[in-house]
Order: sequence, then structure tokens, then C-alpha cells
Amino acid sequence: METSLSHSLTRLGAEELLSIEGGRGRCVVVFHGKVWITQHGDPSDHVVASGEAFTLDHSGLALIEALEPTSLVLLVESAQVSDSIGYEAAWPRIETTQAPLRGLDLQAKARRLRMQAGRKAAGALAQAARKLWSGVASAASERQVA
Repeated sequence: METSLSHSLTRLGAEELLSIEGGRGRCVVVFHGKVWITQHGDPSDHVVASGEAFTLDHSGLALIEALEPTSLVLLVESAQVSDSIGYEAAWPRIETTQAPLRGLDLQAKARRLRMQAGRKAAGALAQAARKLWSGVASAASERQVA
């Protein structure tokens, strides 16, 4: 029986950052410590502590910051391969980089992500308000004609 992991344990010091591009469907499992997760397009931030897991549900950039010294594993979905070329080949490669972002840099990046999500939500709200207003205006003009 194969018992090895295809992805090793990642250790982050307090305030260290792990950035993941296109991580939708991947699961962050925290074995020790606590992390803060923010995702592009997600207005909520998530705190995941020891023994908990969180599945990234937005495509785009996800930032994981260790709030204290942390050990975690980033699990990925298995991929279908036509030829049997070994256990590790059945897992897609994920590019993770430990960026030197800390403190204010991380806050600025999270603020930009939240602002982008806020602008998108405000645009959708404005579009819905225009549709509603055009419906009210046309109903009022029909009543004046009748």
C-alpha cells in the first residue's frame, strides 16, 4: 500500500506568506498553528486553526498568512493520466511561492483584493438599480398615456 504524500508539509513562520495562483478546489489543512486566508473575489477572510481545513473556492490569487508558526499541507485534486508514469505524476503541479510580504504589504494586497471585489459588487448593484429604475420609469409613462 502506498502511504507517501505527494506534497510535503509546509512550515511558515509568524507573518510569513504563501501565495497560490489558480488554487480553486485545493484544500489547506493546518496541522499546527493558525493561518489567515484571503482570496481574489471573496469579500470574506478566513482564519483556519490547528486541526481545521479550508477549501479554496475562488480562482485567482489566494494569500495564506501564518498568524503564528504554522505547519500545513496544500492538497490538490488528482488528475487523470493516460499512461501509468508513477504516483506523483497523477497530481498536477502547483506553483507556490513564498513571498517576502509582511505586515503592511500584506494588508495593502488584501485591501486591493477587497476593493476589487467591492467595485465588482457595486457595479452589479448599479446595473440592477438601472434596470429597476427603467422599469419604474416605463410603467409611470404607460400610466400617464392611459
